[in-house]
Amino acid sequence: MATIETAFYVPTFLGLSTTFGISCAVSATCIIAFEICKRLDSMKCLFSPRTQLLKNAVPKQPSHLFSWITSTLYIDEKEYVKKVGLDATMHIRFLRMVVHFLTAQSIFVCPILLALHWTGASVSLDKSDLVSEFTSLAKNETSDYSAASSQPTSNLYGGFPSVQSNDTDHFRSNSTLYYLSIANIPNRNPIVWVHVAFAFTISLSWLWLLFVNHIHHIDLLQQQPPTNKLHERSVLITHVPHQLRNQTTLQQHFERAQVGEVEHVTLVSNTAIKLVETVLKKRAKAINKLESWLIQMVRIAQQKHQLLQPNQDTVWFDWLSHIKDQQMELSLKVQVEKVENVLDEIFELDKEIIRLRDENRSPEYYMPTGAAFVTFKSAHSAQVCAQIVTSWKPGVFDTRMAPEPRDVLWRSLLRRGRKSRITGTLRQWVVFAAVWSLTIFWLFPITFILGLTSIQSLSNHFSFLRYFLASSFVVRSFVQNILPTLLVTLFMSLLPWIVLGKLKISKQQDFVSYSELEDSVLGRYYHFAIFNVLIVFLLGTTFLTTMLDVLYEPTMLIQLLANALPQGANFFLNYILFNSSTHAMELIQLGSQIFGHLLLTQPIFSKTPRLRLKYTSPWSFLFYYYYPNHILVLVITLTYSVIQPLIMIFSLFYFAFALVVYRHQYLYSYIRRYETNGSRYYRRITRYTSDGLLIFQFTMVGLLYLKGVLAAATTILPLIIFTVWFKVKLNQLFQNRTKHPYIGRFHQVNTNELRRKEQELQSTNWWRHIDDIWKFSYIKAWWASGRYAQHSSNNQSTMHLATLEQHLRESTSAGQSGTNTVVAAPSNHKKSCSTVDIGDAADHKISYQEHHEELDHELLNDKITSNHSVIAVEEQGIDQYQRYYDFTTYPDDSKSYFDTYEHPALVAPLISDLILPLNPKLHYFNLKECVYLPMDTIRIIFKKQSPSIRSCPRENS
Repeated sequence: MATIETAFYVPTFLGLSTTFGISCAVSATCIIAFEICKRLDSMKCLFSPRTQLLKNAVPKQPSHLFSWITSTLYIDEKEYVKKVGLDATMHIRFLRMVVHFLTAQSIFVCPILLALHWTGASVSLDKSDLVSEFTSLAKNETSDYSAASSQPTSNLYGGFPSVQSNDTDHFRSNSTLYYLSIANIPNRNPIVWVHVAFAFTISLSWLWLLFVNHIHHIDLLQQQPPTNKLHERSVLITHVPHQLRNQTTLQQHFERAQVGEVEHVTLVSNTAIKLVETVLKKRAKAINKLESWLIQMVRIAQQKHQLLQPNQDTVWFDWLSHIKDQQMELSLKVQVEKVENVLDEIFELDKEIIRLRDENRSPEYYMPTGAAFVTFKSAHSAQVCAQIVTSWKPGVFDTRMAPEPRDVLWRSLLRRGRKSRITGTLRQWVVFAAVWSLTIFWLFPITFILGLTSIQSLSNHFSFLRYFLASSFVVRSFVQNILPTLLVTLFMSLLPWIVLGKLKISKQQDFVSYSELEDSVLGRYYHFAIFNVLIVFLLGTTFLTTMLDVLYEPTMLIQLLANALPQGANFFLNYILFNSSTHAMELIQLGSQIFGHLLLTQPIFSKTPRLRLKYTSPWSFLFYYYYPNHILVLVITLTYSVIQPLIMIFSLFYFAFALVVYRHQYLYSYIRRYETNGSRYYRRITRYTSDGLLIFQFTMVGLLYLKGVLAAATTILPLIIFTVWFKVKLNQLFQNRTKHPYIGRFHQVNTNELRRKEQELQSTNWWRHIDDIWKFSYIKAWWASGRYAQHSSNNQSTMHLATLEQHLRESTSAGQSGTNTVVAAPSNHKKSCSTVDIGDAADHKISYQEHHEELDHELLNDKITSNHSVIAVEEQGIDQYQRYYDFTTYPDDSKSYFDTYEHPALVAPLISDLILPLNPKLHYFNLKECVYLPMDTIRIIFKKQSPSIRSCPRENS
């Protein structure tokens, strides 16, 4: 990448105002476009698919302007967890943490430091050091502002303008932002002890937030009602020995270990799955051709006015019957023959699928691999099994909690033999080397491009632009203020596309779940971002030689950070301000979502309603893209919080806007692909933001050392040691507790006391919102009851506010006023009296079973393993020849569509119905005006055969 010196920009308030204006213009355009698009029925699959869920749907938004803000502003966290899950809730909670943190720092830290910096030079005893502090300022000086900012006003300041100068235009001056930074504090000035104090304040307050919200996360895990889902009771076993690769032997092995009673063992077979997948893909293509040909035939007949107006209940049966009888008159004999041939092809494929799916008829294809899923009757047994040693031999019987069935990536589990495992290991190392090589050498191809972001450079390379750039103030301002930031942002957005997108580098590794893959890409993208944006951007192509010097002399690292990082303070003000507009772009889903929707819904791609149904499937949230960007901005803010305090105000605007947008996106726009209970990504937040604090602290040590205040620099060293210890301690305390959450819940609750607490909460609502993030009530609880306060069963004053409110709801719904109620949820019970609504659970189960039986329109295709959920349907009416469904609804996204660890190719229902439009003349099909037509009916019309021959795939599916 280019350095801070080659990527020219003008660090002035005028430049910041230009950036802010462009950011606001982009945001306003995106918001207006969103307000228009969300009202279109064809766009509801992008902007409000969660209102179409068959289970646990969110209410539709009001039609007034900015309803997307008001509809999510006052939703309780418990309701948010119920609607969107803990993964989304913990991301929102992270944004809330940052907003609270930056609000406090902007109120208490920012004004004091800005005042000290602005007046720092006026009380200086030695102003000669300001010359070196403003070296980069002189390099970025432009002719437009030189008259205002480069005229010497006092020899005392080494030729640079004085703060007290009356003829300086601070709005246009290049030096104004430097007066507000720590660069304006002279060397050996004891005022830097204030910076030391604020370094402690900022570091300790963020570490406190990480700690108490870790506890809050565990509290949220404990408050989840016991669902007894399949993945909660299952473990994934890899490297199973050959002698144990059968269900009976494997089940006996675990029962002898006395871990718990085994309910079911699922072995993974390689050959059968790959063969069935191949046949299913052929069948899907044949069905797409059949639907397309039927629609074309009806259109031709309608153009020739040969079709009478049929009965609405038998419309397609009447049309196709007429076409079959009048095929010669309609010149459709060739098309009819194609339909007959494809029906024969589908019938033969059905028989082949049934043969391959029958283990007794094709035993040679069911040779198990070294992977198996073991499902216990209780979640407690699965948790114990996942945390103990199940074999004395290393590398054998590796045990872990199983991912959700919808989260499984089957590629790695289908590998057989030592050769496949060695190939997988080599592929993993190659991917690791490729990603880091891409991260390090990314700077070279774009150094030249970013080097063009100056007027002089553009004029030298493109001489015909010289006059235009010199005469246009708007273009000059864009080149100097927006272009560097824009190019950095665009190049940063390319890496996720390379690592996980079309090039699929990370997908070459053997991850057993999509959540693991996404977590890996998240880590790699963050390392790339922090490496290239925060470090390499400030060093440029000299990075490699600089790193060699650091390896030769490690003590140079602190001096390197102190010299390089402060130079980018004013650039990152622009960077954060401009990137605030990306939240509005996310609102309109600018990118592959909106452009892909507009492109793929064109008739050339969506030739049938089934294809349109596929291309309008809702998206899942891209955690691997948004988390690293948010963490990067926070790390930049922490790094420059004391160096340039203005960055905290800009970041507060960034995160406040992000909080509003992403609350809406989670609640309305995205369907969950998986659920990890928020544990995986919050651990990443803790690790990366702690590293950000260390970068900040090392930079401050080096900066204070260069300013000659050795005592102040030394004072921060204990803070560095404490931060490292705290990071390790957090990992020890919470990693296993969030990865394997405790599944027993025991609380003794006094209802009268709870009502009194509820009144106290309601009377101090503002304090409740503050304490929900900062958790000051924990201090009172720990002071009263010690470290066991959170687990006390006799002292209600030590409970979390969130737990207290949860028990309030439970005790109120139970109607047991004035009594002591024991709430317990043992892990080996399928039902619990704590928070489970039995009627709702029964209805949930019935609904899932009904849809599992009826949703046979969706074949095993890329949708089962892609970002999109399997589309569910709701029956509205049944006829002998066609059935009416609502194709715009989606299944419950809180659990897997296939509640089994059998490969989807072996259990996915076969498509037995065609999706056909009631108005074939339309090229843009309306999914609300489509019907199901059984394939048996098509066979009766064109083949004159009994529908009984189609029963075999039905029985299997």
